[in-house]
Amino acid sequence: MKLKKGWACIFLFVVVACSSVPIKDGDLDKLSPEKLNQMAVDLWKNGKYTDPETALKYVNTAIEINPEYGRAYYTRGFIYGDLKKYQSAIDSFTEALGLDPNIQETYNGRGWAYSVLDQHKKAIEDYTKAIEIDPKYKLAYNNRAMSYLKLNQNEKACIDFQKVCELGDCQNIKHARKIGKCQ
Repeated sequence: MKLKKGWACIFLFVVVACSSVPIKDGDLDKLSPEKLNQMAVDLWKNGKYTDPETALKYVNTAIEINPEYGRAYYTRGFIYGDLKKYQSAIDSFTEALGLDPNIQETYNGRGWAYSVLDQHKKAIEDYTKAIEIDPKYKLAYNNRAMSYLKLNQNEKACIDFQKVCELGDCQNIKHARKIGKCQ
C-alpha cells in the first residue's frame, strides 16, 4: 500500500470471542428481574430444566429485586415441579396469580401441580379458569380431560378431548375411544 507523505496507517484487527462465562452469584443482583427470569427459562430444554437449582437461584434473585414481578413466580412454579416440590410449585403459581390473575398458563401450571398431587377437583377448577381466559387453550382442555378421567367422569373427559380435537389435536380422543373411555 502506497501512502502519501505525512500519513500513517494503523491496522487494527479485533477478534471477538464469545463464551458462556458463568455469572458470579454476587453479580446476579446487578441484572434486571426480566433478564434473570429469562436466564432461568433458557435452562429449559426438552420439557424440563437442565439445571433446576441454578434456575431457582436466578428466579429467587429476580423476586428479591422485584417482589411484584409475577412472571418469576410463574417460572419458579415450574422449576419446583421439576424438583418434585409440588406444594411449593402450587404456592409459587398462587403468588403469580395474586400479581396477575389473567394468565391462563399460570392456572394451567397450578392445575398440573394439583393433578400430580391427586387433587383433581382443584386441578379441574384451575383448568376451567384457564379455559375461561382463553377458550382455545388446548392444553388446559386436555389436562382437564385427564383429571376428569381420574375421577371417572368419562363423559366430561370425552367432551374436552373432543374440543381438543376440534382445535387440531385428535390424538387423545382417538386413544380414549380405543380404550373404551369415549364413544
